[in-house]
Amino acid sequence: VGMVNDRFGPRRTVTLGVFVASGAVFALSLIQNIWQFYLVMLLISVGTSSVGGAVGMAAVTTWFQRRRATALALMTIGGGLAGVMVVPVAALVGYLGWRDAVRLEALVLLVAGIVPASTTRFRPLDHPQPMDGITVRDEDGIARPVVLWGIPAWQAVRTRSFMMLTLGLAAISFSTATVTVLQIPFMESVGFPTSVAAFSVSFYAMSSIAGRLGFGVRSEEHTSELQSRGLIS
Repeated sequence: VGMVNDRFGPRRTVTLGVFVASGAVFALSLIQNIWQFYLVMLLISVGTSSVGGAVGMAAVTTWFQRRRATALALMTIGGGLAGVMVVPVAALVGYLGWRDAVRLEALVLLVAGIVPASTTRFRPLDHPQPMDGITVRDEDGIARPVVLWGIPAWQAVRTRSFMMLTLGLAAISFSTATVTVLQIPFMESVGFPTSVAAFSVSFYAMSSIAGRLGFGVRSEEHTSELQSRGLIS
């Protein structure tokens, strides 16, 4: 997904992801055995990875620099908001059955995903709106373009920072996926109704939203502290 995003840009990547994810979710309603389930889940994971996550973060970083942490935090709350939808989805499954509910979800994903897909893009170097909306001028008062930083992918993957980030994100995904997948079945197994179990997932998601926003703001404060002490540029 990262290579596709670098080559074709986030607009095409997100559009492709919306179609793959919505198509795979619809195919989920047609499965009859376990190998079909694994295949469909693989396609769903590829599609959803192309819709958000690294694709959105890569696009956001080209538009913001001084308030980048806050912008990234706002971008990632979509995942938390999706968790809030567990309650209406559970009600929908109870009313329509899981196959028809999944088909309706596929339609919602397709329709709701096209709009952001058509507007997501990297900031062009010659774009009239400057980074952070702030025009940078040289000593003569002439506006100068912002040179985007970055290193080649082959060089990045060999750095210690990349390895630490990869291991950290893998650990986060492993732990959070375990909680979200098993939370409802566990609560049902000890006697809680499905609606109550679904509400617990929404509470978990709302807590994550507060954490993402809070740590985003704290990240910028910490960065300012380090800059004031001359530890980073």
